[in-house]
Amino acid sequence: IQVYPNPADSFLRINASQLPKTEYIIQIIDVMGRVVWDGLLHNPAQPQIDISLLQSGAYQIILHDANGHNYSIPFIINR
Repeated sequence: IQVYPNPADSFLRINASQLPKTEYIIQIIDVMGRVVWDGLLHNPAQPQIDISLLQSGAYQIILHDANGHNYSIPFIINR
């Protein structure tokens, strides 16, 4: 799984094309452990997420699938 650009500014792309084609819950977690964004991903090919409302800092993006697998990728927002 790749997240780019990293550091990011106003959007974030996820390349998860190697993951099974299933539905994923996406969460963005800040350094305090708070969920600051969440959504559903129906096709893990290369979605784009608008992060323009989030503060600069370090985050984790977590993908959860229906089988209980979690995929976590760190990224930075730098403006």
